[in-house]
Amino acid sequence: MTITEATEQTEQIQQIQQIQQTTQEQQNQHDNGEQQVASVILYEYPLNERIRTYLRLEDLFQRINYFLESDSSYEHHAALAALFQICEICVRPDFKSDLISELERQKQALLEFENDPNISESALNDTIKEVEEIKKNIYNSNNRLGQHIKNNDWLMSICGRMNIPGGTCEFDLPNYHWWLSQDAKTRVKIFNDWLAPFAMLIKAFSTILRLLRGSGRCFDYTTEKSILKLNLGSLSLSNSQLAQIVVDKNIAAVPKISANKYFLNIRFVKTTLSELKPKNYDENNGEVPFKIILCQL
Repeated sequence: MTITEATEQTEQIQQIQQIQQTTQEQQNQHDNGEQQVASVILYEYPLNERIRTYLRLEDLFQRINYFLESDSSYEHHAALAALFQICEICVRPDFKSDLISELERQKQALLEFENDPNISESALNDTIKEVEEIKKNIYNSNNRLGQHIKNNDWLMSICGRMNIPGGTCEFDLPNYHWWLSQDAKTRVKIFNDWLAPFAMLIKAFSTILRLLRGSGRCFDYTTEKSILKLNLGSLSLSNSQLAQIVVDKNIAAVPKISANKYFLNIRFVKTTLSELKPKNYDENNGEVPFKIILCQL
């Protein structure tokens, strides 16, 4: 990498981080009831199954954190539903080995930056050490992640009833109704005990996604007749794992993505709340200006 390329990539990453920070701040303002409206929407599209899983986990844990900030029993019920979904992901036989493999893959990718004069040696070494430590902690854990929830018969009885419409009414689960009637601080303390064994999992996928997002390269495009086809090979990004698309919120179009190792197909469709297969966006001759950030590590 030349000095010019390194400078351009640094500027791109700063631009990405600014977009992500602005979008997150605007989302937080929305969640807190503030009136400011976001000017752009950031869409994230995983380009392989592992990253898809980690994004789902990130979303579920964010929901739990949000719901537990409330004292409402309804919010805590929603948090428990999210916890059960996390367990369904984590107890798969191959989940732990896939997580270790991805951490090792990222570690090897980071090692390739050794002796690069444009990279801070101390920062790189700290990051490699962090990834290695997380990998060892995951490897040395005895049980499957989430197994402590599966081993709790009371929690599993609630999980089973959640699959039934209205199945968690007080006459179905009186013991659960009693728990939801306890003081909110008591419920949160118990919930945090259930969450504690997931701490190293949260750190693992959070680190993977942080490093991946930080590796992004930003491009500006405009679609023709709502469609754009990108040759990832020509951009030297054939191993991209995550695509982020930033669109002006005033444009009533939603991006749809399909991808393989060589090409990324982006199609913008009309926003709709009724049609299963919306039509292509056709306003302004189907021209949609947007930014795409391709993340590859």
